[in-house]
Amino acid sequence: MATLLGPPDVEALVVVALKAGLAAPAPGLPVGTKVANPRPKEFIRIELFGGTEETIISDNCSIYLEAWAATAARAAVLLQLARAVLKDQHGVLFGVTTIGAPSHSPDPTTAQERYRALMGVRVRYSALT
Repeated sequence: MATLLGPPDVEALVVVALKAGLAAPAPGLPVGTKVANPRPKEFIRIELFGGTEETIISDNCSIYLEAWAATAARAAVLLQLARAVLKDQHGVLFGVTTIGAPSHSPDPTTAQERYRALMGVRVRYSALT
């Protein structure tokens, strides 16, 4: 039987890449797919938004990348750091692009400062087990 290929867990891969890449410039910064409870003062959140099958061995996924902080300036810096980490991926994740430029988007419920960008993340398929 042929090896079956499919996309890996993109959100998990992005979280791992961001945690590793942000460890030096932003030590201890929480990164995840949900807002933690209790809510941290600063954090990065990603959300898989969709995407397309690019080839028979890759997808081009769309993710929201969000940086939350006490000030808009700090949220903007965190978002730029996270974007740089993703754009430096050259393995299973690769060819990261910005689809929607960073925008200031404070949370309407909590008024916590937030910057967001829509990113295109290409991902190579791997063997399904």
